[in-house]
Amino acid sequence: MEQTKLAVGRRPQAAPDRVYAVLVEWIRQGDWPAGRRVVETELSRRLGVSATPVREALRRLEADGVLVREPHSGMRVRTWTYEDAEALYEARQTLEGKVAELAAWRATPSELDHLASLMAAQERALDCNDRREAQRLDTDIHLAMGRYARSSVLEQLLDKVWLLVPVLRATIWERDDLTYLDHMIGDHELLLHCLRNRSPRAAREAAEHHVRRAWERIRKANRLEPPPSSDRRPPDPSSTDADPL
Repeated sequence: MEQTKLAVGRRPQAAPDRVYAVLVEWIRQGDWPAGRRVVETELSRRLGVSATPVREALRRLEADGVLVREPHSGMRVRTWTYEDAEALYEARQTLEGKVAELAAWRATPSELDHLASLMAAQERALDCNDRREAQRLDTDIHLAMGRYARSSVLEQLLDKVWLLVPVLRATIWERDDLTYLDHMIGDHELLLHCLRNRSPRAAREAAEHHVRRAWERIRKANRLEPPPSSDRRPPDPSSTDADPL
């Protein structure tokens, strides 16, 4: 769990950025599941800093959509409705498909080697049942793809999406059996194969399939059920995807 102490140094104006960076790392490691109460004084004590930089960092996370402010009870990590979770994964599917397509053209051989090393490290972490490290590496894999696409806009969007994804799936990584995680490793290996072969379309399809599979697992594990059909938007008649998840 979070035990980090920050050395704020001689530039107090940098403290909010440093606090924010640590909190983002905790989120991406799965330490902040949906619904968790966030206590400013507790964070100040753990980080060894005053309340001011913590307060500013929490405001940034609120603006990112990670935290919500509740009357008389402070802040909590956001919880998810079916519609919000579905929208996040629809956005992720489209975004990561495009990122993979561009990375197939633009990633250098050394970058693909680095991606392979991240995937191998994640597999080793899972072999040791170090799921916290495996989750952190999973985030690193997807963010690396964003860098290798060489699109600043897509990279920034992906960075924001991957602040929310770990919140939604945090509890799953703690209790899930390894069957799904084995599928995840296979998906990553297929995607890397497409990238090395410089196959943009295949890379996009592999990435989209990976996100659809992840959404199905997230939906079932969190018992997220769609509202009655009368409250749902009509299907897009232009869609040719037989599997909307």
